[in-house]
Amino acid sequence: MKTLTSDEIRALPEYRELLHKRRQITIPLCLTMLVTYYGFILMVAYSPATLAQKTSDGVTSVGIWVGLGLIFITFAITAFNVWYVNRHITDLVSRIQAKAVTK
Repeated sequence: MKTLTSDEIRALPEYRELLHKRRQITIPLCLTMLVTYYGFILMVAYSPATLAQKTSDGVTSVGIWVGLGLIFITFAITAFNVWYVNRHITDLVSRIQAKAVTK
């Protein structure tokens, strides 16, 4: 059984494609999360009156809905990432592993 070195694995075209596809999704998702989280924190810091407005006669405020929206965005981004990895990246990893360890 022959095992490829890390330099040989990095030279594989599948490995370069893997890096490209991973960066293609990682950067937009990371930026989306940073903008939403920091946007929420900035709203808390600079516009607390907006978040404190009541949405009905009860105790629910705009801040509760914005916080729930932030949680749902997190779940949506995670679900999209799982779908993307299963569809595009898992096959590439399997092909790289198959080439890395040959009989």
